[in-house]
Amino acid sequence: AGSISWSGALRALNADTPNAAKFAAVYLLVNQRWQSGDRLGALEAARRLPKIAPEVAQAHVALAIETWREMSALPPTERKAALAEGQAAAQTALRLDPREGGAYLAAMLTTPTGLWAERVDWLERGRSIDPANTSIDSFLSQLYSSTGQLSLAFNAIQQARALDRLSEQKALWLARLY
Repeated sequence: AGSISWSGALRALNADTPNAAKFAAVYLLVNQRWQSGDRLGALEAARRLPKIAPEVAQAHVALAIETWREMSALPPTERKAALAEGQAAAQTALRLDPREGGAYLAAMLTTPTGLWAERVDWLERGRSIDPANTSIDSFLSQLYSSTGQLSLAFNAIQQARALDRLSEQKALWLARLY
């Protein structure tokens, strides 16, 4: 989910908040651990972010997204509590900064998969607030595709691809839908 990346760390460094450098370092650690295959290590690092910067919406977004990404790596007995933690983090991010598109993505990711209309609504709201967030369009495309709405899926991924032409993942998804 593109919200845990270099751009998030750079935004954190640019923010006028206490512990910005520490936040950025741990934010990058989440990404590094995830890319190296240390999924539970990535989640543990993400859990540190709201403690470092409780007033920064992106800290809670990162925790919610990382919780979603690592859900299947958790023992089954821990998943319900982890989902509740992710949902609470998404809601905290929305409360802290309702203009943060990633918060809507996080809310969608922590919404049960069977609630299609609610999930699409989260993404559409995020898209209206943050139209340059290509992760929102990518996930919207996947949701539309999974419900058979292929023209909407195609339009959403085209939008994401237009904003992020270097993304191999978006190019491949576009080719699949074409």
